[in-house]
Amino acid sequence: MILFLLLSLLLNSCSRSPIDVAISPAFQEVLNHATQLRDSGNVVMAIHYIDSVVDAAEPLKFRDKNEAFVFKYNTSMTVTRDYDQALLYADSSITLLEQNELKGQMQQLYAEALYRKGDALFEKQSYTNAYKYFYRAKSLLDRSDSCILSNYNYRLGMVFYKQKHFEDAVNSFKSAYVEAEKCKSNFEIFYKMQELLDNIGLSYYNNNNNDSAIAYYTKDLEFIEQNRRRFADKPDMLFNRARAIVYGNLATAYMAAKNTTKAEELFKKSIAISNQKGYDVIDGQLTRIKLTRLYFDDNNYDDAYTILQNIKHTLDSVPDRDVQAGWYDLMWQYYDKKGQTKPAFDYLLSYSKLKDSLAEENIQLRGLDIRARIKYLDTQNEINTLEKKSERRQYMMLFAITISIMAVIILLLIQQNLKKSRKNVHVLTTLNSHIREQNHRLEEVLAQLELSNKEKDRILRTVAHDIRNPIAAISTITGVLLENTGNYTDKQKEYLALIETACKNALTLSNEILEATNIIRKEKVSKESINVSALLQNCVELLQFRAVGKQQHITLAVDENLGTVSADKEKISRAINNLIVNAIKFSPEGGSIKIAATKTDEHLLISVADQGIGIPDDIKDKVFDMFSEAKRPGTSGEKPFGLGLSITRQIVLAHNGEIWFEHNAEGGATFFIRLPL
Repeated sequence: MILFLLLSLLLNSCSRSPIDVAISPAFQEVLNHATQLRDSGNVVMAIHYIDSVVDAAEPLKFRDKNEAFVFKYNTSMTVTRDYDQALLYADSSITLLEQNELKGQMQQLYAEALYRKGDALFEKQSYTNAYKYFYRAKSLLDRSDSCILSNYNYRLGMVFYKQKHFEDAVNSFKSAYVEAEKCKSNFEIFYKMQELLDNIGLSYYNNNNNDSAIAYYTKDLEFIEQNRRRFADKPDMLFNRARAIVYGNLATAYMAAKNTTKAEELFKKSIAISNQKGYDVIDGQLTRIKLTRLYFDDNNYDDAYTILQNIKHTLDSVPDRDVQAGWYDLMWQYYDKKGQTKPAFDYLLSYSKLKDSLAEENIQLRGLDIRARIKYLDTQNEINTLEKKSERRQYMMLFAITISIMAVIILLLIQQNLKKSRKNVHVLTTLNSHIREQNHRLEEVLAQLELSNKEKDRILRTVAHDIRNPIAAISTITGVLLENTGNYTDKQKEYLALIETACKNALTLSNEILEATNIIRKEKVSKESINVSALLQNCVELLQFRAVGKQQHITLAVDENLGTVSADKEKISRAINNLIVNAIKFSPEGGSIKIAATKTDEHLLISVADQGIGIPDDIKDKVFDMFSEAKRPGTSGEKPFGLGLSITRQIVLAHNGEIWFEHNAEGGATFFIRLPL
């Protein structure tokens, strides 16, 4: 069977003719000319020129077709800002790769096509779908590929920036810049790196770190000047566009620093560049908005009104809602300063409506938990990998069953031999050597039996993984339905919410099973020096939101000289988190949870005390059992699975520690973890 499959693959690979994936020199000249037309402001002519060549040269090579789609996509995204059209070109590129069965051969091109579609979806505020394509693109290629990691971190930074998580955005943009430095140096890499420097500056500015913002904007301008000499063959327009954007952002930073003279100078330099044909009109509009605010601060209303009229003329040709909102805001303030109540009120009303519309669009992005999304997609990716190995798991399952049966048979034979030996001492003496041999075989069988027990745990984990797939699919579909409930009755909405809750509970149970079956051994514990105070503080901060939901109060008391302990940070954190989650679950609303830690010469003692429902005597010996019968719902109806304390006990024992609980006189219970130093 295996030989037949190998021969089939060999024959298929030999019969498939290779596809030339290089851009033809003639079409490269076409792209160069179209780029010159576009960059000089003749956008319509550039698109028409590309389309006329494509129509006249059919059939085009695969790569030439793809580059035509890429050119039109980039034009729609960065020049005309027609994101619907850009999405169509991205889909065309993906379809071309899939139809030619090249997504495997040309993973780099396929990843870039997926990134482009994600970018278009992101601009259309379809943030969840956009991140799916970013993740797919990153997962296609080797994680050591610096360029791919740079592209992924850049987009992750954009998501954080839109969510106003500016510190996370800074870290992602810096990672993208470091990875880009490792890529093969070319103009595209330079252009992305200068954009990353500008984005880092923007993130610092919005995070109230004005000095760092100015430093990065200045570094960006120096970087542009250095590379202008390197790429002397590129048109000035490309570098001036970048300068205009940085000038405007740097001016904003100087404006915040009260250096209005420098800010006004830079704003005017930026606007002077953007005013030219073929440049970024929208960036010029936004810069004019900022300059107008500067004039307002200086009570220079005449110059401010002149700029507002210039913005109005460009809004008619290149509308942008952010610019429109800023213009309405400044117009009502201008008329309010002039004492003209009627136009001031009209513009204020228009500004409020547009501002509310923009804020509503950002709700979806602000609510997107990107870290949870990454974890979810990592899990899905792992499930897909496990599914590909399903046939191998079946063989292993059959093998485990066979070994188990053989073990039982051998044990029965040994038992019969032992019975006979008791009846006849002489036979025992004669067969002594034979019994030793059988004992040796028994040890081998027992070792194999232990292996099959491990295989049983693996099968249980596999089942937990496999059942997640349909449940996750149901949850995803339910989530999509809940995003648009306008046409549903209240009862239908209630049913959908119930389905989503059930899916979440099932997924949680699946995670608990996976954790519980991953038996922790001492040799698998990766120890490091851990700051105990910081670890406990992090656990409290991580779970504070759960306690707030039940109006509970968590307190932390630790010795000043607590110091460090050698342990596996991730596993010990999990053990402590389990105890805190249980305390929250079984404590009433408004209750208090006390966490303490003390240190002796030989041990570290951590305690978690609650005011909960306590632990009856009839189940106190079962609370640490896996799938314990002692599980009970929480005080707010939280669903129990009976795995958390079992996992915690495994972790503590793997660290040569002890875990126990005691009843509190005022009610509830206190759990203790004692770890050796």
